[in-house]
Amino acid sequence: MKRITLALLVVVAALLGVPAALAGHPHFVTLGAFVDSQGRLVCKFRLAGLGSTTGQDTTVTCSATSTVSYGGGSGPCPPGFSSGSNSYLGYGSGTISGSVSLTAPGIGCGVGIYSVSYYDVAITDSTIGSKSAYPIPGTFTRTFAAAA
Repeated sequence: MKRITLALLVVVAALLGVPAALAGHPHFVTLGAFVDSQGRLVCKFRLAGLGSTTGQDTTVTCSATSTVSYGGGSGPCPPGFSSGSNSYLGYGSGTISGSVSLTAPGIGCGVGIYSVSYYDVAITDSTIGSKSAYPIPGTFTRTFAAAA
């Protein structure tokens, strides 16, 4: 009986220690991206492990390489680099969820039907000590009919 009680106490202590172990160790829980109706890349995220400190500022940055093609060809628009960031303040719950939008530099440089693609998408956060970029795998594309 003592062994079962001791084993149960060890399991409960371990489970109670998990949130404390993750607090103060920022990490992305979810990452995703899509191209919206304006041709912008929207990088969505949920960042956890921030602890319960309120009033601390964190900046999330998303970056990508983009191409814009007109009329089925490569068009006059060279590939470009896009980057955007948002700042968040006072996340007392230890997590923040949000999004960052990017615009491809080549939108508007041609006429007719066009397609915008983003690749090499990555997201970073100012609270993560290593400042590592976390990739969002895939190529994100959407085709539009240009306004007449």
